[in-house]
Amino acid sequence: MSKRVLLIHVSSLFAKDWIFSRNFQLHLITLYSFLRQNHIEVDVLDLELELGSSDAPENIQQFSQRFIQLLKNYSFDIVGISCYASTQYLSAVAVAKVCKTLNKNCKVAVGGYHATALPEDFVNQDGAFDFIVRGEGEHALLDICHGLYDDKSGFTRIIDGKPRDLSQGIFLDWENYKYIRPGMSHVGVAFSRGCPFRCSYCAESKLDFKYREYPVDIALKDIKRAVKIARPSILAFYDPLFRIDTPWGQELFQALVKENFQQPIWLMTRVDVLKESHIELLSHFNISVYLGIETGSEKMLTIMNKTKKPKEYLQKVEENLTYINERKICGNFGLLMNHPGETLETMDETFTFFERILAKQRDVSAIFENNSDFLYLPGTHIFENISFYEKEYGTVIKHKTWWKEHASHIHLAQDNIPSRGLTSKIRWQSRMDSLKSHYIENKMAEETRLFKFWFDSVYQSYESEQVTHA
Repeated sequence: MSKRVLLIHVSSLFAKDWIFSRNFQLHLITLYSFLRQNHIEVDVLDLELELGSSDAPENIQQFSQRFIQLLKNYSFDIVGISCYASTQYLSAVAVAKVCKTLNKNCKVAVGGYHATALPEDFVNQDGAFDFIVRGEGEHALLDICHGLYDDKSGFTRIIDGKPRDLSQGIFLDWENYKYIRPGMSHVGVAFSRGCPFRCSYCAESKLDFKYREYPVDIALKDIKRAVKIARPSILAFYDPLFRIDTPWGQELFQALVKENFQQPIWLMTRVDVLKESHIELLSHFNISVYLGIETGSEKMLTIMNKTKKPKEYLQKVEENLTYINERKICGNFGLLMNHPGETLETMDETFTFFERILAKQRDVSAIFENNSDFLYLPGTHIFENISFYEKEYGTVIKHKTWWKEHASHIHLAQDNIPSRGLTSKIRWQSRMDSLKSHYIENKMAEETRLFKFWFDSVYQSYESEQVTHA
């Protein structure tokens, strides 16, 4: 008898403002499509859309009760829970326990960044989890469906996922995936996996997956199909890092130029790998490019392991900032402040660097948004080597298991002191406000301002597209 699978993307109970709450859940439709291709009966629940998020501790019981009523509409033998981020840990545990309560014979598997980083967090949860999948989950989940790991021991089993071969592309079943409705704010696609960089603060860098990409001709067909079926306002490229600097990335965007592709695009890449020719290529599109600059301090670039050549990196930032502004590309230069090792001097170095180069710009289209304080995240180099940062820089992490606490997870994860000699986090927001008011807002071209306003309002409207499926 065929096993019935229910895939669940859980909510962030104490991180309502977590940016990924507003994202299209590409991993959910990817797993769904893969199982359907392999003739598995599968349904999905995106709890961010179905039930929303909350920052209030008293709402946990209400969340569980609402989830129980929702879950009664589904029949399942296997539950696949996506704990995409550590902010979803408490929700993942609560959801697993409800599933076991309603169907004690079901098998529950959990995967995602948190499960990969801390699989032990899901063991001994009153038997709620049968399988913990680390890494890429498609093949592991299919093996679970086929009963490959079934045994009578009753112990939770940790499974290392097998990286997926991308040479034939990844088919996404847009037609049958129930959260697709024509005219959505945005949908996401990705044509590569793995990140070749090893930044200290990023969980992606510790996955150690070999960088892979799939053929341009298939990617082009997938893009056209996604736009035709979903008709989104924005098409987001959710690659860990889109490599526009590679022959593959350039070939794909050159093909889109030939197709006269008009759909607004969002993507993330690195500023230091760009050349003027890459920026010229991007200028053909209605595009918003996220460039995680992180810092303007040579010392902090080294501590972050952002680059081995900090002087050259900053030279590329200045050079490419000018090219981006000249071509009026909507760029987002995000900064990461209060990273372990940050001092008042490194903060001043960062803002002085950007004030100097922005003062020379006649027009500005690259803005500074999504700037944030350092988040202490499981699965990062810092997390796995925190004793080094404590000894070397005097870093203080006040909530080392914040994802288990019943309070604002963003606040707790950022409640750190970056270096010795400080008594609290460095207050940098007023300096950022000054930079924006003196060097950006009065220089932004009107077409850039209007595009940014439209883009931001559309992209953030995803969480308002809340639906309920019976």
